[in-house]
Amino acid sequence: MSKLSITVDTSKLQGKSVVRTYKNKDGQEVTVKELKLDIIPVKDEKVLYTADRYTLVKTHFVALPQTKEQRERGEQLQSVGAGITTRWKEDEPKNTTKADPFPSTGNDIDELDF
Repeated sequence: MSKLSITVDTSKLQGKSVVRTYKNKDGQEVTVKELKLDIIPVKDEKVLYTADRYTLVKTHFVALPQTKEQRERGEQLQSVGAGITTRWKEDEPKNTTKADPFPSTGNDIDELDF
């Protein structure tokens, strides 16, 4: 099992939240202040730290979402943070072979009676 932790530079988020109002299932009007972020896998992972039992790897970056117009203009994503995955050593695949769940009984398929 691995754990993904994100760190965000909050100074880059000022004024980026959105106020949204909706009606809940009871019909009450609810107002929330939200901030949407995109968590995107990096092309090349980077090992940041290795310990006896785990490794910290930069696997994602955090960016503010782009509008359709920003994408059409070719604007770069505004990165506001990083995603670090903790990979535990005991989770790494081991070089073991699994037993065949359907071992051969020595009978050929042609010998089955139907």
